[in-house]
Amino acid sequence: MAELESHQSNRVLTEEVIGKKATLFMEYEGCLKNEEVAWRQRSRALWLKEGDRNTSFSTKQLMPTRDTTILINWKYRERL
Repeated sequence: MAELESHQSNRVLTEEVIGKKATLFMEYEGCLKNEEVAWRQRSRALWLKEGDRNTSFSTKQLMPTRDTTILINWKYRERL
């Protein structure tokens, strides 16, 4: 890419060189996208392997709420 940029600054580019530049740029973007996908997959695999540290915290926070809801529903049913 740098070589093509230097040619561009020295002279007007031919259609062949412009096409080559466009092809190289598209390949470069494809490589960047593939790298991003690979990193995302790696982080997802690591997360699944090690687990989320917040899961136990969230569960502990929701358990009393669930128990309270069950008791309220049970008391309400007794009144009927």
